[in-house]
Amino acid sequence: MNPAVEIPSRQRAILTKATNEFCRKYEIKDLAGRAAAARLAMIYFRSGKRTTLELKHALESDE
Repeated sequence: MNPAVEIPSRQRAILTKATNEFCRKYEIKDLAGRAAAARLAMIYFRSGKRTTLELKHALESDE
C-alpha cells in the first residue's frame, strides 16, 4: 500500500467514515491506533469491501 497513491474523494470519504466510526466505537484515541485502523480499512477496501457498512463489519470481525 503506497500512501502516495491518490485516492478519489468519494472513496476517501467512505474510508474516513468507516475508520472514524470504528475508532469511536472502540474508543481508539491515539494516533498509532487510528493509523492502524485506517490501514486495515484500506486493505479491506482494496479487497472488495466498497461500502461503509461492509468496511465496518470487516473491521469489527477482525478484532
